[in-house]
Amino acid sequence: MPEYILHTVQKGDTLWGISKKYKVEEHKIVQANPEKIKLQKRGSKYTPVIYEGDVLRIPQDTEETVSYKIEGKASLGMGESTEYQLLDSEGNILHYPSEKISWQFHVDEGSENWRQLRLEKEKTGQKFTIVFTNQKLKAKKIRIEAYFKGQDSTQKLAEFLMALDGEDTAEIKKVELLDANRNLIKRKLSYAETLFARAQCTGMEGETLYFSLWEDDAPGAGHSKENEENFIATKQAQVVNGRAEVSFSLIYSTMAPIANRKIPAGQKDEGKYHEYYVTVTRYEGAEPEKSSGNVDVNNPDYVPLPPKPQPKKKETPKTQPQVQPKKKEVQETVVYGKSRTTNHAKITSIQITDILNQDINRDLSSGESVRIHINTQQCKGEKLRIDVYDNFVYANNKLRFNPSDLIGSNEILVQQDNFYFDFPLLRFVYNPGRDLWVVVTLYKTNQTVTTTTITVDKTDFSVPKPEGINPVTKQAPMQKKEEKDCVCQQYDLIWGNRVSCEFRKKVVDISKKLGLPQKDYEGANWLMAVMALETNRTFSPECGTFQKHKDNLRNGYVGLIQIGKDAAIDLGVLRTDLLKMTAEQQLIYVEKFYKQKRFSGKLKTKTDLYLAVNYPIACGQGTNKNYIVYAHPKSAYDDNPSFKREQHEFYIDSKGKKKYYTGKELKAKGLDASSYVWEFEEAINDLYNEGKKNKTQVFSCQTILQKAESNSIENKDDCVIVLTGEPDGIGLASAHRGKYLMYKVKIYNGIDYNTYLKYKQKNQLPEPIMTKLARDAWNKTKGRSTKRYGSKNETPPGLYWLTYYTNGIGSKGYKLKVSDTKSGDYIEGEHGKREGIRIHHYSPHFAEGCITTGSNEVSSVDLFIKKIPVLKSKSVRFIIEDRKAKYENNLYKGIE
Repeated sequence: MPEYILHTVQKGDTLWGISKKYKVEEHKIVQANPEKIKLQKRGSKYTPVIYEGDVLRIPQDTEETVSYKIEGKASLGMGESTEYQLLDSEGNILHYPSEKISWQFHVDEGSENWRQLRLEKEKTGQKFTIVFTNQKLKAKKIRIEAYFKGQDSTQKLAEFLMALDGEDTAEIKKVELLDANRNLIKRKLSYAETLFARAQCTGMEGETLYFSLWEDDAPGAGHSKENEENFIATKQAQVVNGRAEVSFSLIYSTMAPIANRKIPAGQKDEGKYHEYYVTVTRYEGAEPEKSSGNVDVNNPDYVPLPPKPQPKKKETPKTQPQVQPKKKEVQETVVYGKSRTTNHAKITSIQITDILNQDINRDLSSGESVRIHINTQQCKGEKLRIDVYDNFVYANNKLRFNPSDLIGSNEILVQQDNFYFDFPLLRFVYNPGRDLWVVVTLYKTNQTVTTTTITVDKTDFSVPKPEGINPVTKQAPMQKKEEKDCVCQQYDLIWGNRVSCEFRKKVVDISKKLGLPQKDYEGANWLMAVMALETNRTFSPECGTFQKHKDNLRNGYVGLIQIGKDAAIDLGVLRTDLLKMTAEQQLIYVEKFYKQKRFSGKLKTKTDLYLAVNYPIACGQGTNKNYIVYAHPKSAYDDNPSFKREQHEFYIDSKGKKKYYTGKELKAKGLDASSYVWEFEEAINDLYNEGKKNKTQVFSCQTILQKAESNSIENKDDCVIVLTGEPDGIGLASAHRGKYLMYKVKIYNGIDYNTYLKYKQKNQLPEPIMTKLARDAWNKTKGRSTKRYGSKNETPPGLYWLTYYTNGIGSKGYKLKVSDTKSGDYIEGEHGKREGIRIHHYSPHFAEGCITTGSNEVSSVDLFIKKIPVLKSKSVRFIIEDRKAKYENNLYKGIE
């Protein structure tokens, strides 16, 4: 048989038709005719082109087979860039179309167990460039395989073994600027938006990077010494999985004055836009190593130049001019930034007073609240942004601002022109002598108004009673008329008794932004059901497996929707930071999660809402009941037994408990081992219906109004803490003697013990701050009493005092003491006198009758103290309620 036969290209011939006629694959014809068949780029692909009259060689099958090889480095360092290419056995370059050759990568996980790597973008073509950045691949073997995609099959051409054992290249590869949805910015931004900066790195895992934001007045992009005076702020972030990310709020009041004070060279004014960029370095204060491109932010102060005068037209006879009424001058209070006068929507003034509407002429205390009054003109229906800062630095006639000083931010829709709201000073416990100031921005005009500052001093906790003013009967200046209905009561959501009024209001707001059903707050209830299922009904921002190790480089889930490692990276937040947040603060990231582009248009049912969290790729299949979400051998099948709802997937043991078969056991019996959408739907509906029985019965603002009307609060600067007998999950800290329970703790700030009893009797207690503590005592058996509340056993129920010691108390220096009296260090329990009762860190394994946080971190005690602002200045009442326990192995253990 000849090696080739010849074919003359006729009018209408196609390469595909010729390949079918001679039963020869297209790429072989291309390979045999490199001088005749040219590859032309069309879009992102290369297409072979043939011409009428050309004579093509059509290869015929022979016994000889062509062999191929991959050429490239056999040893590579992390972050090192290199090229690999496919050649024939003689080293000749191939002429296959690029889309015909694909590449696969496999990593050796040990004992020749090869796992396929998934790249962000598929490698195709005769050659490619690659950089490995994942530190988990360090020192491992990589197998590179080249494949040819034929018409009916895929053929493996060659493979190549290399190892990631070379010297790492530490480098910041690039810096990108992203919008709030983490998309590259391709539009003009506005002040009040958030800008994200992301650095892609190699060989720098775990290192800290410093991101600096600048305004650009120099020609061209990139950092320049001409911009040294245009520094805005610096933030830092840790490199995780090869990238680090921070966010900057674009605040008009602090950034626009910097942008406007200097006119760029060669320009007549600052222009329609302010340009910003970000630099990144590995060392604080060092010269920037990498810069981003610029982003444009609309300049609200820009006034275009007047048009050039036009030639005078031929005059016409003059008529008597009409007298125009003189325009009324309008003034506005603006401290920073230029502003244009208008007689339309505007902020006329803002003012900070105490909660009795009196001027503040003393240093305020942690735990107090201030009242922020906002007066506007023709702003009904307009949106305002309110930012509260706890540090005011004014140097060299310039405002110096650090975004980390932002302690509160909110967007509101103006309902009436003059209004106020109260802001608690809980963030000032660790910031004595700091200044508080408020910035209000009107979105419509970008007008910004700033208050004067007030000083907060944590050492002064007294609240002097104003002379001659009755806060109930006297009409205070700028007083807002109290509404008869409780605002919280409008947001009567399922599972409402597990969260605060503020939490419920935010959930309703998120549901609106996501476009969920609004009738009877249906969409908000969907969200509540999802969070109840993910947190096992606790709504705890700390729940999840991440709390066991608190390592951002490892897998683990945390919070209201169980955010994992990859999701945290997508959201631009560290899970250690999520762990420190309140439930209300974490809702910001719940909203960001659902606003991701991949869920757009897919959140049609509450099942879809849950699938987005549990298995995002299945989101949008909520109405497809027989869609398989996951099945054995995927580990998710056995990790989520609550979705095993078919009769053959579970059984009831001799103790009456439901047990589940593993996927492996089911497959061995020839049974289905899959989780379907209908099973997810049943699970979320169970929590939805259960939540209807857990709506709140007491609304906090209603209770506050009742208390204000009766003037019954005897001591605002007080607190009552209740350690309940209600279990709240299993503790996570080390406990070598077995599992132990955590118990709900309710913290009622702002009321004393008598008021607590009064409102408990009326079933009108305000919603408490929730946390949890452990009550078991396991450490030593020697000297342990046989009585339940005797020596070295659990602390007995009762009414006690909780006292804080700055430098600790006793030999171990624990900061929190539980006692019968404020000054004493003992309790008289049911089974005798007990001394040295403390609240400290660790699990019950390390306790001898003390109460523990269930965490090995010392900081867990500080987090507990932070929830009780008044505790650092006075002792507070501490109630321990009874609980169920069983006697086992010479100790009492809590039971569900």
